[in-house]
Amino acid sequence: MIEGFRDFLRGPRRFDHWLFLTFRACRSLFREPRPKMSSPPAPLRQMLHGNARRFMFLSLAASIGSSAALYFGYVHPRHLKYEEYFATYDPYVRMREICAANKGYLHTCPHELAKLYEEKGKPIAPLQ
Repeated sequence: MIEGFRDFLRGPRRFDHWLFLTFRACRSLFREPRPKMSSPPAPLRQMLHGNARRFMFLSLAASIGSSAALYFGYVHPRHLKYEEYFATYDPYVRMREICAANKGYLHTCPHELAKLYEEKGKPIAPLQ
């Protein structure tokens, strides 16, 4: 066992490291205890965590507020306008208006379709 310890001490780095660890262990035995620091005053305690917590709640409140403002200022009024529009919308009346206003604008108007069928030679029922 002693031979193995001597082999350990032969290398310069190993011996220096062993000496350093021994010195460090002995020094800590005779050191006087350090005086304990007093806690910081109340405004400085947990300052980083307190600020982070405050900013998280502020950002949460800002995001909820901006979402509510967007919904009640833009989305909901637009939804109400669409509801009102489709409550009174009649697609057949609108189709008659489009067909009467501009010939050739809507190619699926009954008169336009009748012309196409006549050109192709297909029989159709009489239009009203």
